[in-house]
Amino acid sequence: MPQISLYVSQPDLVKIQNAAARESQSVSKWVITRIMTHMEPAYPPGYEALAGCIQDDSFCRPEQIAFSEDVLRESL
Repeated sequence: MPQISLYVSQPDLVKIQNAAARESQSVSKWVITRIMTHMEPAYPPGYEALAGCIQDDSFCRPEQIAFSEDVLRESL
């Protein structure tokens, strides 16, 4: 597996080590998880199930105007 080297200050290394320990992870796994989150952002599990789940009468589609009443657009 390829390896990379990172140069961080001693105070930053202590912060990273403490954060990794709080999450019961190795420093390497903690760092790569943070890097990959920025490279491949993802929604949390079950996010798709939220679509349409709000049952509230104040959430309604606004009245739509007819296409013929829309503003005339310039042809390109």
